[in-house]
Amino acid sequence: MTTRERPARPRNAQATKDAIAKAARRLFVQQGYDRTGLREIAGAADVDPAMIARYFGSKRALFAQTVLPLLDAEILLTPDAGHWPQQVARLAVDPAPVHKRDIDPTGALLLSIASREVAPMIVEALGHNAVAPLARHLRAHAGPPAADADGREDGTLNAAFALAMLLGFDALYRIAPLDALRKADPDQLRDKLAAVLDAIVSPPAR
Repeated sequence: MTTRERPARPRNAQATKDAIAKAARRLFVQQGYDRTGLREIAGAADVDPAMIARYFGSKRALFAQTVLPLLDAEILLTPDAGHWPQQVARLAVDPAPVHKRDIDPTGALLLSIASREVAPMIVEALGHNAVAPLARHLRAHAGPPAADADGREDGTLNAAFALAMLLGFDALYRIAPLDALRKADPDQLRDKLAAVLDAIVSPPAR
């Protein structure tokens, strides 16, 4: 008596690719780039490791497609840019509504920025996905900024400086909280942060 062979289950290419991307995004964000291996991603996605190479090419390309799009300035593009410092300061001090994607962009950035393999990609993504849109947003709503140090008036330096300030605050207030920040009155923190951001993005008095 012969045993009947089980028919091969049809492969859903898009479902496989989506499963890999979802597992990779979660692991990269939780562990960072260097500490996450392709076999671990494949195991979490319940696929053969060869499928990662087939659909994404490499670990670096997988990181680029799954994590870099998260490093954007979407949450900072407030409807009323005229009151941008105050609105963003409120978001920074009360970040609960911010992370609607169940992904922590600041945490993902901090865990992978030290990797020599992907650090240049992260810096480039921040420039394209965060600094440039924020500069356009502030310029369109708040008027032309003062000239940057190199003579440009596109607001790139102001946006980059504001982003650096916000990332630093988020890291030391929420992720690895300094005692002084953790115990401070939230209203006082919002006022101080708004004042700093306003000084960065507002044109100096003539």
